[in-house]
Amino acid sequence: MKRIISYMIAHFITNIFQKFGTSHRALTVLTILFLMMSTTLLYASNWRIISLKPAITDILLAMNQKEKIVGITKFCNWPHTKQPSIIGDYTRPFIEKITYLNPTIILTSKENSNQKSVQLLHNLHLPIRFYSFDSLKKTKQSILQLGQDINAQKNSQLLITHIDNTLTSLQKKYQHHPIKHILFIIGQRPLIAAGPHTYISELLPIIRAKNVIAHHSPNYPHIDDEYILSLQPDVIIDLSMMPKKSLPPYIKKATFTFKHAYYRLNIANFRPGINVINGLQHLAKIIHRP
Repeated sequence: MKRIISYMIAHFITNIFQKFGTSHRALTVLTILFLMMSTTLLYASNWRIISLKPAITDILLAMNQKEKIVGITKFCNWPHTKQPSIIGDYTRPFIEKITYLNPTIILTSKENSNQKSVQLLHNLHLPIRFYSFDSLKKTKQSILQLGQDINAQKNSQLLITHIDNTLTSLQKKYQHHPIKHILFIIGQRPLIAAGPHTYISELLPIIRAKNVIAHHSPNYPHIDDEYILSLQPDVIIDLSMMPKKSLPPYIKKATFTFKHAYYRLNIANFRPGINVINGLQHLAKIIHRP
């Protein structure tokens, strides 16, 4: 692409000089032409990625692709000082802002996407790609596909290797520990738990843990205080972002031992994608404390 545009610039310059010589008018035309071609060359030679999901932004950063990112959601974690443009959130992205940023590709996931916004992007003929992160297998497939889509195949493969090595190391480290039964709370009003078929639950056996919610339950069942007390989990992990100073009723009702098995963790560390691997390491240290 660079070669084609360079040829076009040279061709236009030759025609301008043939037509206008070296007059002031020729220099003005050449200045305008140079600015137009420079912008085109910049967009043609550089990636301009917009990420519509925090999990995808996490993966791009883990793949060392931050220089390619021009737009992220307000829920994305950005550890660097120079932040890309905020394009709203993943349920209601600002279509006008996305169009203005002139993306070479828009990355989103199949889960929890706003179909109306997606259709608008399609109608504008903007390049959009979908990935799935609802299981470890699909996450790894999506990382490899994402790497191929943005010409970062080597980086994506290195990330997959890192994930595999981390999980293998965790499995070996905790293979002789007793199994811990865990309850994940992701909502307080109403009270919602993470069911046994969620991404995090799939990874629990690696650290010798099991979701205490019944196997036949839906992915995110509504529960109540009495049900929690009846389950008697070894550990309760609260991901609900409840105010730190307040305790939920089921903890206030619980025994002393039960209260000391309650932990509040950042839900961002258990986001589908690469972050859940880091969250799993932290979780293993908590549940297998001496």
